[in-house]
Amino acid sequence: MKITKLHIVFFLAFIQTIAYSQCWKSVSVGYSHNIAIANNGELWAWGLNHFGQLGDGTQIVKNTPIRIGTDSDWKLISAGNGPRSFNLAIKNNGTLWAWGNNTNGQVGDGTFVHKFAPVQVGTDTNWKEIAAGYSHAMAIKTDGTLWTWGNSDYFALGYGTGFGQPLDKNIPTQLGTDKTWKSVAAGDRYSLALKNDGTVWGWGYNTANQININGSGIYVMAPQQRSSNGTGV
Repeated sequence: MKITKLHIVFFLAFIQTIAYSQCWKSVSVGYSHNIAIANNGELWAWGLNHFGQLGDGTQIVKNTPIRIGTDSDWKLISAGNGPRSFNLAIKNNGTLWAWGNNTNGQVGDGTFVHKFAPVQVGTDTNWKEIAAGYSHAMAIKTDGTLWTWGNSDYFALGYGTGFGQPLDKNIPTQLGTDKTWKSVAAGDRYSLALKNDGTVWGWGYNTANQININGSGIYVMAPQQRSSNGTGV
């Protein structure tokens, strides 16, 4: 059979498909980029990269998955869902990492400077759960404590204060004193969290009653239990 250019194109496409057909462990979809962990613990990313959100040290768009760094001990990932794109990740050793847009301190490294490659956030080794939102971040430690940082607008951080960069937090800051938090989810300047008893709590932007707390108005300043969820979630 005569080999044509078309055959070569299809062959190369097949080879590329095989290259990316390795088993994936998890994936997280951001505003305009994606990050994933392979079964062997490698970190991969692709999509827009204008804030360094892919983590490869550049601002160049990637239309196929590229490996980020050489580490193979990544455990959890969460890609931010807003145009100020950033990411959170936890390694097997419990350390917390972040990169990308840092306008509101959402990377959590104590600065407001964008990060084009993963940087460790603090030195703690007991991080358990993470959630990257529109421009704020949430995390839970193994001791059940809840931490938030980044954009404070509409009280998304839950501290009872909001609106304006002077109130943003550029390092993880503990929210309250409870040690019964189990999981977190971060949205467009609002937050939800689940406790060990199955109750769901929310705070932040609430124009469409997405937090589902009766009579709460356009925002909820601090964590409140949702109105109708009961327990057992």
